[in-house]
Amino acid sequence: MFYLNNFPVKTVNDIDDYKAVTDFEKEVVVFLKDWFSDSSTVEVKTSGSTGKPKTIVLEKKRMIKSAELTLRFFGLKAGDKALLCLPLRSIAGKMMVVRAVVGGLNLLLVRPNRNPLKQISTRISFSAMTPMQVETVLGETPKQLNLINTLIIGGAEVSQELERNLSQYEVRAYSTFGMTETITHIAVRELNKSTVFTGLSGVRFSVDKDDCLIIKAPHLKEASLKTNDIVELESKTEFLWKGRKDNVINTGGIKIIAEDVESLLKGVFSHTRFYVTSKKDKLLGEKIVVVVESQIPLLLEDYDFSFLPKYHSPKEIITVNKMKETPTGKLKREKY
Repeated sequence: MFYLNNFPVKTVNDIDDYKAVTDFEKEVVVFLKDWFSDSSTVEVKTSGSTGKPKTIVLEKKRMIKSAELTLRFFGLKAGDKALLCLPLRSIAGKMMVVRAVVGGLNLLLVRPNRNPLKQISTRISFSAMTPMQVETVLGETPKQLNLINTLIIGGAEVSQELERNLSQYEVRAYSTFGMTETITHIAVRELNKSTVFTGLSGVRFSVDKDDCLIIKAPHLKEASLKTNDIVELESKTEFLWKGRKDNVINTGGIKIIAEDVESLLKGVFSHTRFYVTSKKDKLLGEKIVVVVESQIPLLLEDYDFSFLPKYHSPKEIITVNKMKETPTGKLKREKY
């Protein structure tokens, strides 16, 4: 048995008795009926952050195993309150529902929005949010974070500033590593406590010749899953994330990870969104450029990048009125 907004659900028939009011509640009910159907699989769309979104099919039995790993890692038990405030179209939203079903949790529903904690007054054992949601909560109702015991943050990288700001509150916050293909996170990093990601129970890591992460996990169909994530392997169960292979810039024969430059530039462009990418260059092959969300043009000569390591300095600033995003809110990186 699990609970849906405090309503007990023992069988699939109980779902019909649940009085769904909002469109989001109705969407959750539809997914639950699909989950309890005779079908052994669920269709899920990928985020599209590194390509066009695509639909993949996941086996329910593997989703159950993934849920069990999360429940065990965070010590969640039957009756604990979990907050669902992510869209059901994503694997992250779907897995919050599955965890509630598998673990007998009390799943509280809040329509996905920028500040899902605004109307929350009860203690929450577990929730998942995007960095954008957490940043909005910090800006509008920061003390609400103290109502959450454990918060996992995924969908995009957690900035250093966000990590520092969270240290002022009681919530135990974790950055997650995973993707639709891994049925959400397979590793987590406790913010303000660790710099490395630790795999969930039974998950093991290795790297290929390009230092790209290879995942072996008991709940995955594939014997091993190769990613495009460049990491520094600490052990078979821990790694330090460096960036994406897709985002490596070969400038004059020197390979620079775009995320490394972004980390160094966070203080320079703290007032707005930005990312580092490359542009074709006759001399260098590729040159480093920084794309900044701004309503006015920004000139390279107005910035002092002398503090950056050799070869890391941007050669151009490109301004855009609004960043392109994936359906799940991730920034779409473009090469120019």
